Amino acid sequence: MQNGKDHRSDWENFLPLLSARFPHLRSQCLDLATVGTKTFTPEDGQPGWIEAEFWNGLARITVFQDKDHPEEILNPLTTAAMEHELETLRGIGEDSPQLIWKHDAEGVMTWANRAYIEMSEEINSAGPDDIRP
Repeated sequence: MQNGKDHRSDWENFLPLLSARFPHLRSQCLDLATVGTKTFTPEDGQPGWIEAEFWNGLARITVFQDKDHPEEILNPLTTAAMEHELETLRGIGEDSPQLIWKHDAEGVMTWANRAYIEMSEEINSAGPDDIRP
């Protein structure tokens, strides 16, 4: 069972999805409630943008594709090759004996490999009712 401090908000679950293209989205949206609307361009140089709006206590984040090339998609061979490489890299990272972790641009840890998690569990032993890392 999770207690309130261990539960990730929808915002915390959403940010990693856009972090590759918009690594500073968290800090850029800190004043959204005050400003009302903001537009962000991706840091990877690819087409598209984000429009963020705050209205009546809610934030709305809209991701836009390039209007000139909305039909662009990866071809099936490229997609298959990328998926194969990703599977290989995930296996290497997960099975590595070295402690490996990843932080986002705001310093929040977003991923850790098995060795890191096991070492963390060893150092910070959890009780039977505690949530494990």
